[in-house]
Amino acid sequence: MKLLHEIDSIIRKNFCKAGLKSHLPRLKKLSRAYHEAKHNTHGNYIHNYNRYNTLQEKINYLITMGVIDPDGQHSYAAEHIEKAYEIKKQKNLLQLEVDLGSLS
Repeated sequence: MKLLHEIDSIIRKNFCKAGLKSHLPRLKKLSRAYHEAKHNTHGNYIHNYNRYNTLQEKINYLITMGVIDPDGQHSYAAEHIEKAYEIKKQKNLLQLEVDLGSLS
């Protein structure tokens, strides 16, 4: 865990050196990601897509993520909602795999 904190510190210092200090608040910490993944399996740091079972739950998720307009949610066919949900899910999972792969 100490090593992850040291890596976090190095990353923050390099962001500052590169003139990217304004991006620091959005920067995710490796130490937090590790802790969440290991100790909080019900948290949302790594998203659990299995909890979306109904079409309405998927619509709510897509609205939250800004994929569909809340005012126009009833104009989408069920197939479009399912497809948009799968695309968003796969895109996020792929990014997670890329992020985890670069840590290995």
